[in-house]
Amino acid sequence: MNLLLKARLCLAALGYLVICNTAWAASFNCANATTYSENAICSNEAFSRLDEKISSLFTQSMELTDEKAALRQDQRDWLASRNTCATAACVGEQLRERVEFLQDYRAGLTPAPSVMAPVPAPAPVIAAPAPVITPPAVHAPTVAPQATHPAAPAPSAAAPVQAPRKDPSLLPAKLAGLAMLIVVLASIWLHHRGTLTIYADYTDATWTSVTPMLGIVSYWVFRFFEIPHPYALIAAGILFSLMMVQVVRQTYKSNGVSVYFLMALMAKMIMIGAYLIVMIVLIIGKSRTQREARNKRRAIAAITSLFVLLSGWLCRDRRFTPLGVYLEGQTTP
Repeated sequence: MNLLLKARLCLAALGYLVICNTAWAASFNCANATTYSENAICSNEAFSRLDEKISSLFTQSMELTDEKAALRQDQRDWLASRNTCATAACVGEQLRERVEFLQDYRAGLTPAPSVMAPVPAPAPVIAAPAPVITPPAVHAPTVAPQATHPAAPAPSAAAPVQAPRKDPSLLPAKLAGLAMLIVVLASIWLHHRGTLTIYADYTDATWTSVTPMLGIVSYWVFRFFEIPHPYALIAAGILFSLMMVQVVRQTYKSNGVSVYFLMALMAKMIMIGAYLIVMIVLIIGKSRTQREARNKRRAIAAITSLFVLLSGWLCRDRRFTPLGVYLEGQTTP
């Protein structure tokens, strides 16, 4: 009976050891692993070693740096990015990149050894052979003071070069933006007074808004069908120009030849241009996390909705004109 009990205990202990050996050590408790990345680290020896190295480098960097809060937040952001991985390749790449980053960060915090290295340089023993050569020694002192004097003004000459001036380059852009904002606000005010007309009706607003978008989309369609860049650009430009002719024509029909015609046309182009620029920035910008991607999609939907509402609000006639009538430059009775 005792032999049977001992055999069962041995088998249980052996099974426990086998199970334990499948989970490698990590910087966190593998029993609490929930994400794919954490489970991958616990089940892969190479990943576990990299994780422990990251933990060690992070601890060393926290002891050396004066910006502990910034480094701690950066570590949290990286953990959130790592936990979005769904493949082993992604986890490995995240771990290796973090090790390289923390190694460089720690090296930047400990420059003392590199500063101490040049200390042996002041070995003036080499100066001993210089006085042995008596003939050139007479000329050397005359040259030495001349070399020291011109060397002094060098730093003073380099000092003014380090003064970058970036503000003046931004001033024209700021003034141009302010001028465009004034034009748009003044045009909207005059539109509601009945002095000028920005959009005649919903068809006019739709055609004007679609014109630049269709020009951009047509360029990428031409490129998709492997049309060379210059020809695709020319074709998209021709399509955009033809549609713009109708925009200018309708604006002229609504305002006549006057300053109001120019203000209405500029207001249209400024509002649509600003909307397109914001959309391009939001679409091209990369999202580091799923939350950022969701917030970006919400921003795109909100800005598009506001743009559509503003365009509808600026229509003189709240209805759609048949497209054929609009292209003929007429209005429905």
